[in-house]
Amino acid sequence: MNRKFYLFASMFATLLLLCGFYSSVHIHYGVGFLFLIVLVFWGVVLYQWFRDHNETLKLNHILDKKVKAQTQKLDHLNNELQRYNKKLSNVIEGSNMGYWDWELATDKYYVNQRWLEMLKLQRGSITNTVKDLLNRLHPIDKSHIMPKITQAIEEDVHFNVEYRLMDKNGEYVWIEASGAVIERDKEGNALRLSGTHQDISKRKSLERIRNKNREYLNILFDNNPNIIVVSNAHEILSTNHQFFRYFPEFSSIKEFKKHYRCICDLFEYVEDSHFLHSSKANNWINEAIANPDSKVLIQYKENQYYFKVIASLVKFDGELLYIVTFTDITQQQLLQKKLEEISIIDELTKVYNRRHFNRVFKEEYAKAKEMQTSLSFVMMDLDNFKLYNDNYGHDKGDNVLQSVANAFKASLKRSGDYVFRLGGEEFGLLFRNIDYAHSIEYANSMRHNVAQLNLEHLLNKPYDKVTLSLGLCYVDFASDEVELKDIYHYADQALYESKSNGRNVVSSWRLD
Repeated sequence: MNRKFYLFASMFATLLLLCGFYSSVHIHYGVGFLFLIVLVFWGVVLYQWFRDHNETLKLNHILDKKVKAQTQKLDHLNNELQRYNKKLSNVIEGSNMGYWDWELATDKYYVNQRWLEMLKLQRGSITNTVKDLLNRLHPIDKSHIMPKITQAIEEDVHFNVEYRLMDKNGEYVWIEASGAVIERDKEGNALRLSGTHQDISKRKSLERIRNKNREYLNILFDNNPNIIVVSNAHEILSTNHQFFRYFPEFSSIKEFKKHYRCICDLFEYVEDSHFLHSSKANNWINEAIANPDSKVLIQYKENQYYFKVIASLVKFDGELLYIVTFTDITQQQLLQKKLEEISIIDELTKVYNRRHFNRVFKEEYAKAKEMQTSLSFVMMDLDNFKLYNDNYGHDKGDNVLQSVANAFKASLKRSGDYVFRLGGEEFGLLFRNIDYAHSIEYANSMRHNVAQLNLEHLLNKPYDKVTLSLGLCYVDFASDEVELKDIYHYADQALYESKSNGRNVVSSWRLD
């Protein structure tokens, strides 16, 4: 029931009441009945009105609560949005970034104060359209950034591009722009893009310096007169052009590694503590780091190269790398070897001199003693050589010494055997690890080869030619101990016996 019903009912009841009142003058009996009907009707009407009114109040109360709750929720969301926007604004301002917002349909382009400051602009100097950006964009950069932005719009992804914008003074500022589509229509067409601009001019300047330095380093690397090898301790990663001047058949490290695991595969053994011999890549590099005076001898085909090696460990992009420089010292080394040979070689006979004997004698003695093997020392002296010089002259005497020395060198059995000129016509033979019987044979071969020269010496009776007397001292360190000076002494004593026994013989002392 609505308000119109209540109004109609009230009017009808009132009319009935008036009629009843009028009739009561004439009809006394019907008054009570009519009055009762009116009272009942008004009671029903009032009851219905109060019930509907209470329902209405309840519904209004519930509706008010819901409206109030929704209002509070909206107020909360609005406050949260304001706080978020404030935080976002603080973040943008605090990060020193410029903010931009682009409405694609109208080409309106809103920027914040920081964006203007990057380009030294005032708010009144811009049109607030995208032309503010496009007119200041470096011509070269237009060709590569617009396709990226278009792609980001089509694929609905975030974009990040770097380009240059012209400032108020006509100078270009490097900008890093980030953004994305933040609003689309029902058909999915982009309506707005937003993002940030950051001044990266300092970073770009540092990058230019770094790239220039890297360019210089590459020039120095490739044009360095020394070989430079970069390794991770397992394999060669790169090298410079100089590497391939020594190994011209290869055009790249990749080709080189098809034939050699490591450059150390080309190292030759040299009996010198400064020379690297390790076959393991990381071992020889670590040895080079530990010893700044490291050297290597590289044998490649018919060529021999001596290098000084300097190695260092560096960290590059989080990876530990070995940088190894090979400086060619071949000429210096050959010259040094020549000087060493001059210092240890007898000038006349070209065999080792007494100076070298003094060093080698000690070394061979120490090796034989350590390895518990044998050591043989033979003293050799040309018979009646003073008479030869007096009769034939010193020039011919020098010729004899040269011929005899050549015979000695030709008679050496192994690379580790030594012959020395100890002084005048006296020579020495030194060798290890040959038993006593064969040591005697070795000495006799020397004597025999000198006699075979048939060099005339008429004052050397009864042979009438140049002959040789020898004294051998044999020591077996596996069963005996003897001092170095004693070995020399016993060999000298044996030579004296040979001289006393008619010359051109071998006498010996055996210590075992």
